[in-house]
Amino acid sequence: TGKVVVYSSIVGKIKRIAQALDCSVYYYNTVGKASILSEFIDGKQRVIIVISALGIEVDIPDIRCIIYID
Repeated sequence: TGKVVVYSSIVGKIKRIAQALDCSVYYYNTVGKASILSEFIDGKQRVIIVISALGIEVDIPDIRCIIYID
């Protein structure tokens, strides 16, 4: 169990990864960023794909894996 965060520096890449994994994507133009992050923190989503320029709080106790692509 636990959560996974995948970082990339390319928006197109994170969109493709999120689509392939059927999970949330989080970048500067994402609609509903607050709810996406909240669902991730609350455990409703176990994987989130984010743009590395934004960063998210990785101070979440049950994050088990952080993957940097690029």
